Amino acid sequence: MRDPLKAAATAADISAAVRAGSVTARAVVEAALARIERANPTVNAFTAVAADRALERADGIDAARRAPQPRCLRPSLPL
Repeated sequence: MRDPLKAAATAADISAAVRAGSVTARAVVEAALARIERANPTVNAFTAVAADRALERADGIDAARRAPQPRCLRPSLPL
């Protein structure tokens, strides 16, 4: 699998890629978790990693992106 973190230079790039659907939030989180797993034994930057919670939130983001959006005239006036 292509590492979505290598292709994007900034957090804004990653966010835009998720919004555009070119990468899933889950793929981004999985790539970040893999980096943490590889690097943390050396850099010891993380004392705790909430991987399950991060993956659940990513799945929620992906589900919301796939859900049909309500049609509206204005954001505060759903039809």
